[in-house]
Amino acid sequence: MVIEVSDSTLKYAQKTKLSLYAEAGISNYWIFYLVYNQLEMHNVKKCERKWYKFIDYF
Repeated sequence: MVIEVSDSTLKYAQKTKLSLYAEAGISNYWIFYLVYNQLEMHNVKKCERKWYKFIDYF
């Protein structure tokens, strides 16, 4: 599991890092976005070309 805190790099975390973590076999990736006090939870699933499936915002 990786938990990341982001303030200005959210798009980079959602695209580039998400793919890198999936390729490394990390099954859960959470991003806490400071600007909106928002937690994004992603769970590894290989469906077609996407590795991660978005789960929810909190």
